[in-house]
Amino acid sequence: MSSTLKKVIQHYLSIASLLVLIPSAAVAQTDADSLDYLTEEDLLGDIPVISGTAHFPQKISHAPTAVTIIDRKMIDASGAIEVTELFRLVPGFQSYNPSGSFPTTNYHALPHHFPGNLEVKVDGRSVYESFQNTVVWATLGIEIEDIDYIEVVRGPNAPADGANAFNGSINIITKSPLTDQGTSLRATAGDLNTRNISLKHSGSGGNFSYRLSGGYRANDGFPDLDENTPDYNEHEIHDELKSTSLGFRGVWTPTLLDTIDLQLGLSNGDIGMGEGGSNQDPEEILPWEMSYNYQYLNWERQLNTDQKFQLLFYHNDLGMDVSQNTGYMYSDFVGPVDNDYEIYIGIDDGYSERYDLELRHSGNITKHSRFSWGAAARYDEAQSELFFTQSDPVSENSQRIFGNLETAVLEQLTFNAGVIFEHTDSIGTHSSYRVSANYHMNRQNTFRIAYSDGTRAPTLLQANEYRSLTIEGITYFVDRVASDNLKEEELISKEIGYYGHFYQGNFTIDIKLFDDQSRDIIDDIKDQEQDINLRANAMDIDSTGVEVQVNYTPGEAWLLTAQVSQQNTDGESTRKINPTKIRDMDGKTPKRTGNVLVAYSFLDGYTSSLNYFYLGEVNWFNGGNTASFERWDFMLAKRFKISQTQTKIEFMVRNLLDEEYQDFQNHNNFERRYFVSLTMDF
Repeated sequence: MSSTLKKVIQHYLSIASLLVLIPSAAVAQTDADSLDYLTEEDLLGDIPVISGTAHFPQKISHAPTAVTIIDRKMIDASGAIEVTELFRLVPGFQSYNPSGSFPTTNYHALPHHFPGNLEVKVDGRSVYESFQNTVVWATLGIEIEDIDYIEVVRGPNAPADGANAFNGSINIITKSPLTDQGTSLRATAGDLNTRNISLKHSGSGGNFSYRLSGGYRANDGFPDLDENTPDYNEHEIHDELKSTSLGFRGVWTPTLLDTIDLQLGLSNGDIGMGEGGSNQDPEEILPWEMSYNYQYLNWERQLNTDQKFQLLFYHNDLGMDVSQNTGYMYSDFVGPVDNDYEIYIGIDDGYSERYDLELRHSGNITKHSRFSWGAAARYDEAQSELFFTQSDPVSENSQRIFGNLETAVLEQLTFNAGVIFEHTDSIGTHSSYRVSANYHMNRQNTFRIAYSDGTRAPTLLQANEYRSLTIEGITYFVDRVASDNLKEEELISKEIGYYGHFYQGNFTIDIKLFDDQSRDIIDDIKDQEQDINLRANAMDIDSTGVEVQVNYTPGEAWLLTAQVSQQNTDGESTRKINPTKIRDMDGKTPKRTGNVLVAYSFLDGYTSSLNYFYLGEVNWFNGGNTASFERWDFMLAKRFKISQTQTKIEFMVRNLLDEEYQDFQNHNNFERRYFVSLTMDF
């Protein structure tokens, strides 16, 4: 490392240290102001207001679990290209890349190739596809510039977002066309042959506002392997990305009491990814052809000054096509067939789709109590000859009813309670609940205790999988099947938290201590006697740890955000039966993660940031065994005006020190990367 670069890094670290230490004396501050419920001062004041934990507005200090808000200032300073990169700004999260075109993120659960214990929504619409029960981020058509802010609920959130919010939930709020008018063009180019371009136009007429958007994204994925790559032969990795997307959003306010939000979108692309597995061979990464479309309607009616009604409906449809040539299967091997077969194993024009209809009613009961409740119905359907050994689709119906309550029995004590009852075809009725108490020592300091008991039904794939090799209606061997006695997974979560905010909210600190006990987690078990893999309730996991987040903005020009987490995971999984083999799950999650982002905006339109993050050693669940690493990212941006056009140029460096590391799989080599972006607002 050069001496100049060392000085730059030391300079940023010195500033970061000072910014953290300066407000420490503020912890003793007191404030006798009333803690009454949300007034105009609350909504416009220094305490952030969120709605993701209960579907009614709450001060973040009143929330029943820890919540992180990624605001627009943090997004700009991060220099992020992929949405998943933003979650490195949230304590306890891991953002990683199972392949070059398949980024993902995880919280508290075992970091999986297809993580599915975290609900993700865009403007309130769930974007989980019902087949693998995961988020295919490349199909969503979301651009970084479209995001207004993100609410991240760091704890079980089933009473608000359903059973899939097993460990937490994310709601990405995009900019409303009501306030984001005009035309914008953004282009990004750089290493990995990255070529991203997006165009959007927002307009309005009368009581209707709209946005039209389109985008193209492409890259070549992780570098191909060569003869110098340890443990691998020279090989081309087919994890490149090519995708196109179109989107429409219209907001109509026919009356002063009604708002109707309509969103439509479609995308097509080739995404290089595998099915997951420990130390996956690069040859198992294949191009998946995906087509995605959605329709979303949110009608909100203000019943009176205290209550409102919402009707939400969405339909997601994901088409998939991937096949792998396994070579010739000879007639003397497969049995009574007339000819040799060249076998292609794949999803073969599979699809998954979801219809979801939800009604909500929320409001105030008294000056110090508020509520929300609702009911919903969902229909999931999927088809794949590979995973279900049939051409007919499989389906599942589910219904849910939920409610949340917040009340202040005493001026300094807030209680929250939430419950959800869900019925699914696969296992019947199951329920989850959450209770919490927040003690407001004064306006600056809040302490929280919370307890949650949550359940989650098997996914559509887990409940119906029957994967086999079948030729002309004859099944020659079965690879993996769903167990006949699958039951719901369970999570008991205990939390002690602290939230402090000082200097009119310019300095905040969030601390969370947690103890999560996950039981009957569904995993694969190898039945060695029958030579078959079973989807079964095979795993018990205990996770304990602490998360800390500090945000400090000493002035409009500065931003400091820092996160650190420690997570200790212990547990066992039944890996094989007949005879039984138990797998120790210690080390399947990184023990430590951390992030520090420091940004400064100069008077002449320049903004610079330095972003450091650390990820501990981890033997990824369904991935490789990778060493710990530290990474530095740098961003320099310049804003200026050309005629009437607002222009921004960004120069970004990933892995500034070029200390190569492996990302999720041992062959995913992350080296230094350079990118440049141009944004023009007309």
